[in-house]
Amino acid sequence: MTRKFCRRLSILLCLVLMVVIFGSCSAAKPGQTAGTDSKSASQDSKTVSSGPEPLTLPIVSQPLKLSCFWVFDAKSAMTLKSYSEMGFFKEMSKRTGITIDFRQPSPAQEKEQFNLMLASRDFPDMIYYNWNGLPGGPGKFVQEGSIIKLNDGINKYMPNFKKTMSDNPEYMRQATLDDGSYYMIPKIKADKYILVTSGFQVRKDWLDKLGLPLPKTIDDWYKTLKAFKEKDPDGNGNPNDVIPFSGDFKTTTSGITIFSFAWGIQYGMYMDGKKVKFGPAEAPFKDYVATMAKWYKEGLFDKDYLTTDRKGFDGKFTSGRVGSYYGMVNGMMGIYYDTMLKKDPKFNLVGIPFPVGPAGKPYGKMQSELTGTGVAITNVNKNVKESLKYWDYIFTKEGDMLNNFGIEGETYKMVDGKPQFTDLILKNPNGIPITNALSTYTYSSSDGPGFMREG
Repeated sequence: MTRKFCRRLSILLCLVLMVVIFGSCSAAKPGQTAGTDSKSASQDSKTVSSGPEPLTLPIVSQPLKLSCFWVFDAKSAMTLKSYSEMGFFKEMSKRTGITIDFRQPSPAQEKEQFNLMLASRDFPDMIYYNWNGLPGGPGKFVQEGSIIKLNDGINKYMPNFKKTMSDNPEYMRQATLDDGSYYMIPKIKADKYILVTSGFQVRKDWLDKLGLPLPKTIDDWYKTLKAFKEKDPDGNGNPNDVIPFSGDFKTTTSGITIFSFAWGIQYGMYMDGKKVKFGPAEAPFKDYVATMAKWYKEGLFDKDYLTTDRKGFDGKFTSGRVGSYYGMVNGMMGIYYDTMLKKDPKFNLVGIPFPVGPAGKPYGKMQSELTGTGVAITNVNKNVKESLKYWDYIFTKEGDMLNNFGIEGETYKMVDGKPQFTDLILKNPNGIPITNALSTYTYSSSDGPGFMREG
């Protein structure tokens, strides 16, 4: 059993464990109607009512270029200069006749560039964004006319997407405003496993060296972090250079706040059944804060936790200084495995469930199938029909496969009726980590409309 196989098996087992705890064929030819799959999105457009126009390829008889605001994901930026170079969008251009011209700020510039776009009213044809995270929510932007209501267009031009929503009332509920208005073509996390995208992760090789079990409770975590701090787990003779717990605290949810789940609360506003609660106003919050303050005072947390961003954390972790963190399973754990194994063949990183605390039971954090992120059509778009048909294609079987697995014969092949990635992804000849290699050919491993699948 190879080390790389063990790594993949470890990550898969971590995902399965997290879910258990948290939740207790070929492309259509030009002129051919794009087929669909009832499991992946919808059925063949012929089975849809006669109202919507059937989706045929190419969508346009003459090449058409549409513009789109879309933050440039860091994983894709490792291998691409633009999304226009991505295998998915190049293939989509061949199949549909439509090319996307991207405005693609970096993650650090996304909010600033979005606000500048709003202030100048210099809109592209489409905007991919997290609309729920904006003041006033998406309804404000529909009401003011910055983005358009999509119901009529979906009924006329998106038979596959419409079928998907009809077959999944919960998707429809999450994809629409209170009045039933569609405002975007959403990203949908279709598989239960990927509803858990992040979690606590710890250096298993350090635990083994110190003779420690995987921490299960808050008390276990304290003993583990204390041992990391005092017993020189990296073996360099200087225990003071070890950071027991760190993370990308500046740009993502801090692991320090995530520890609040062990007290049966959350750091901010949250739903407890049908009741809205505010964590800091709940009785356990005082004990939670006192515990975290004690840990910080004893040096168990990164002293720079308020200013550490993703780049800074990457440097700390890949230099072998960090013992544990809370972060993404795919975008962090997978990348760190590939990077660190080249430096240290004994390196081992595992994901573990949320700790049990005074609340007496483990709490988890699962995302909704839809997060409010998706492609909206702006009021300057003169090709609404073509734009909607373009995105309708990713809700067909062929489009779904392209979105999640790339190009058959190049990035994946079918084995016993199931897609399997080729060595271009799993053992990239240029040494690119799996996640980054996949992000060269499809956006599904990071962000984008359509179905995100386990793969």
